[in-house]
Amino acid sequence: MSSSCSSSSSRSDMISCYLLRSDSQMYRGSTYIGFTTDPRRRIRQHNGLLVNGARQTKRKRPWTMVVVVHGFPNKTSGLQFEWAWQHPRRSRYVKEIYRTKRPPPGVKGKLQILHEMLNLLPWKNYPLHIHYTSEDISLLGEKCCSKKPPIHMDSVWGSLDDLPLYQSTEYKEVDTDDSSHEEEEPRGMMITEYNDDSSRNGDSSCSSSTIRTGTRRKKKNNNNNNKRRNL
Repeated sequence: MSSSCSSSSSRSDMISCYLLRSDSQMYRGSTYIGFTTDPRRRIRQHNGLLVNGARQTKRKRPWTMVVVVHGFPNKTSGLQFEWAWQHPRRSRYVKEIYRTKRPPPGVKGKLQILHEMLNLLPWKNYPLHIHYTSEDISLLGEKCCSKKPPIHMDSVWGSLDDLPLYQSTEYKEVDTDDSSHEEEEPRGMMITEYNDDSSRNGDSSCSSSTIRTGTRRKKKNNNNNNKRRNL
């Protein structure tokens, strides 16, 4: 496992999901999963240094961002991953695994869910990168998870400053609000495959193989309307 990552990147390449760990004495062991395009700015929001931090994290400060998963092809795919990671027993992609078992609490359990998800369609075909913010967390991920990420996904550890976004000379911090409050699983285009060359090179351009979600009911209703007109 590498200790840092130093390639250039744009903000569109840093579509990410992340795991927070509460360092509060009262709430030690609490975790939070979120979505962002700027992890370094987002942790400052969660800790109250900037506005637009999630309400759920306000009383359990301070937080440490322990894992960042980046490389999603678009915002929708990132939000879908975030929701499934937050709700593994409700996600249509993950729930079969956790129908009869529960993951352990805390960071360990969230890492186990993460590794399970990285080996499921559609995510196992994504050119994702797993960035741990300390060697201890990266070792915990190796020890507690029976499944390892697919071979084309790289796992590194280092500070948030080592993320590719902050190695780019074009990076400029902007005011963003990455808060998401999805009660139901986000719908939209679900990319299922990448060109082989894209996966090897870390390119986020995708092939034409996609699944359209959230449209079946609409088509069914249209068919029913057409039948009524023909009667």
